[in-house]
Amino acid sequence: MRAKTILTVLFLISVGVAGFVFLRALPQTVDAANAPPPEEVLVAKVPLAPGTLLRTEDLAWQPAAVARLGDEILRPALAVRQGKPELDQQARAAVYGDAQKVAGTRRTNQAEHPR
Repeated sequence: MRAKTILTVLFLISVGVAGFVFLRALPQTVDAANAPPPEEVLVAKVPLAPGTLLRTEDLAWQPAAVARLGDEILRPALAVRQGKPELDQQARAAVYGDAQKVAGTRRTNQAEHPR
């Protein structure tokens, strides 16, 4: 082979390797379908006055804020809910019928607030 042909082949190989390295160095985008769902917390749909009994229509699941306080009622993960669908209802049932004692306070679990 002639020197010109060898240099051309080596140049093309180096361009290919450089292109491959460049493409691998780009930030990888996360596919929305594969991204984990955000945590959800149980919240009141509307402001509740003190003494209001909680009902099904008063509560909703909402994506958790970035900074959680740690005393929220978390919704079970999707994989867990698919295996045991009753866990979602059990989480909601933990607060049904409870009375809102003070404006702005949260009820966290049965151990802290026995009925």
